[in-house]
Amino acid sequence: MKSFAIGIFLLTLTARIPSWRTNEHPLIAAAKSGDINRIKASVETDKNLANLKRYDGVPLIYFAAVNGHVDVVTYLLDRGVNVNALNDDEPLLHIAVNANNLEFVKLLIQRGAKVNLPTKNGKYMPIHGVCTSENPEIAKLLISHGASVSSKSKEGLTPLHRCKSRAVAEVLIKNGANVNAKDVNGYTPLHWFATPREIIDGPTIEYLLSEGADLNARDNQGLTARELAHKSEQWELIKILDARAQPNP
Repeated sequence: MKSFAIGIFLLTLTARIPSWRTNEHPLIAAAKSGDINRIKASVETDKNLANLKRYDGVPLIYFAAVNGHVDVVTYLLDRGVNVNALNDDEPLLHIAVNANNLEFVKLLIQRGAKVNLPTKNGKYMPIHGVCTSENPEIAKLLISHGASVSSKSKEGLTPLHRCKSRAVAEVLIKNGANVNAKDVNGYTPLHWFATPREIIDGPTIEYLLSEGADLNARDNQGLTARELAHKSEQWELIKILDARAQPNP
């Protein structure tokens, strides 16, 4: 028992040593690996350690979040860590959405995470992350708690602009997303499929077209999606667009 107490004391003491004196705070490593027992032992000795930050200002909870350790995140939230705190870029909810972790998203919303809180640079909202997760259930959950399908990034991108999942596209459009919304370059979601090296998702493109995506919409350079696709050598997209443009016999 005595050796255990000494171990806890040393861990707590070491966690206060500046990062330039050690390779990394022991609790940062514990958060990354999901060692909840080690974190509990330290935080229960010194509650301020729940809000420990690395030398660059990134808080302890983020290392648990990005590595998917929901139990550690839950424990730290129970100890008063702000669910809407920002690190250098992303709020916790963005991390959970991008990780495609529905239960994690639910937990954070239940704990008061703001569904329309942008990244620190104001670039994206959490709902933009459904383009990464491609999970319609996460999209539905965010929308049901007030997330705006019309949210725009600094570049004018709506969630639909970067969507590569028909199921997610359906959720967005059925909740009012504009299929012909334009970003700062005048790109509609259809134009984005025409950009270089973009992955062509046939079902999503077909769905956008069925919902009124405008083949004649032009970007700021005066190009339609087909013209941009030709410039970008997106031949598969051209086939889809040409088939749609031809009248049925």
